Amino acid sequence: MKIIKYLKLIVGIVMFLNTVKLMQANEMISRKQDIDYQSFYTGTETLETKRLILRQITLDDAEDMFKFTSDPQVETWDPIDETVADTRMFIEFLQKKYAEKEPALWGIADKNTNKIIGYCGFNHSQPEHSIVELEYALDKAYWNQGLMSEALEAIFAFTFNILKINRVIAFIVIDNIRSERVALKLGMQLEGVHREAGYTRGAFWDMKSYVMLRNDYRACSKSYH
Repeated sequence: MKIIKYLKLIVGIVMFLNTVKLMQANEMISRKQDIDYQSFYTGTETLETKRLILRQITLDDAEDMFKFTSDPQVETWDPIDETVADTRMFIEFLQKKYAEKEPALWGIADKNTNKIIGYCGFNHSQPEHSIVELEYALDKAYWNQGLMSEALEAIFAFTFNILKINRVIAFIVIDNIRSERVALKLGMQLEGVHREAGYTRGAFWDMKSYVMLRNDYRACSKSYH
């Protein structure tokens, strides 16, 4: 009789463990389904704010875009464009990403003129980990008007609410105070300083990493309005 009881106990334990494993597996599947991998790579849907339209950048925007992509005060990290032809090459690169539904940059357009005055959006990504890297730049003629924050609020809403991405990270050159202020205004948190983590213009640069998680966004998004 004792043997039968022990066997029943063992069977019960095995069934319980299998149930736990099944629940864990279902939870993992649920989490994976919560990340829309097909939408992860759109990155091109037109978004609208009070003063701006965020849209795909076209070759017709090359002249307007060159005004700030050639400015070293704006392009503090990426190489500046020497000619409009350089800007066109960059736009063609973006258009390939649009066509292939890869993470890409939105053009920031003035709603009144449809003129491109900056860009923001996704640079690199790790879809398997639900991570995107943020990049942004704005023509200095439009600084100090809250326009970049306005644009990125729309990007964050799209990223966290529609794409359901979990983690957005921005790497900022350590002395780029303006970009850092934008990140802080949006509620991104400093995760650390990466010593000589990037190389451009003949030198190594220290970088700060700022991060917004989906849960962070839920907590602070009400403060945007």
